[in-house]
Amino acid sequence: MSESSWTAFGGRRAIPPNTSNAAENDPPTVELQGLVPRGFNPQDYLNVTNVHLFKERWDSNKVDHHTDKYSNDKLIVRRGQSFYIQIDFNRPYDPTRDLFRVEYVIGLYPQENKGTYIPVPLVSELQSGKWGAKVVMREDRSVRLSVQSSADCIVGKFRMYVAVWTPYGVIRTSRNPETDTYILFNPWCEACGTLLS
Repeated sequence: MSESSWTAFGGRRAIPPNTSNAAENDPPTVELQGLVPRGFNPQDYLNVTNVHLFKERWDSNKVDHHTDKYSNDKLIVRRGQSFYIQIDFNRPYDPTRDLFRVEYVIGLYPQENKGTYIPVPLVSELQSGKWGAKVVMREDRSVRLSVQSSADCIVGKFRMYVAVWTPYGVIRTSRNPETDTYILFNPWCEACGTLLS
């Protein structure tokens, strides 16, 4: 009798397990849904032109999160604590007609139920211990957000994207290593489970 072929992932598992946070698989930049007219041009809708992470040593994100002594040019924050980002658009943001959200992704096969794909909802008030983003400033073509990570999210290097909804689907920013965000344990946050005593 011949040997049957065996796969590394079987049963209910549809994809191989994530074994490293270093492996990457980028989400698509355009996800169109339904019928799309011939004249559809993604540039006709709200588009992201730049993202500022306030990641210099003297910026509030690194000082408030006690990561200003790390010799790294990426944004390094602690989970369960809010931080600031600024998104620049091609035109002024209108909350009555424009819909966008920040997305954080880690690992090769990101999934929301595994905590490796995190669509951060825009909220009117941030809730302690939960992911959320609150608009704290709107000026011309820029929006500044206060983003709060979950106190129990995965620790590691996240890739950040900004997704904009259109009537025909989602337009997402391309992969940009400059917006990578490291999320660390937080010994100053009781909900994190690593509180210093």
